[in-house]
Amino acid sequence: MKSSLIIIFLLTCTYLFSQDRVRWDFSYNAETDQIEAKAMIAEGWHLYSQHIDNEIGPIPTSFTFNDNKDIKFVGKVQEPA
Repeated sequence: MKSSLIIIFLLTCTYLFSQDRVRWDFSYNAETDQIEAKAMIAEGWHLYSQHIDNEIGPIPTSFTFNDNKDIKFVGKVQEPA
């Protein structure tokens, strides 16, 4: 019984604190030969730049790519102004 309550508590905490306020859509732009990522952000929420020059404060957005022999990455991830 005690272990069941602990599991229910942990699942509830995970649900309550999980943040699904940003939805990402990815597409390939054949004209620019680039992969584009578009973030749809819930009202009242923010997405921070990858380039925050601050040791404390908001956590910058980051992208992680897995190695793939069929894809060659050129340059860095670019973001609009």
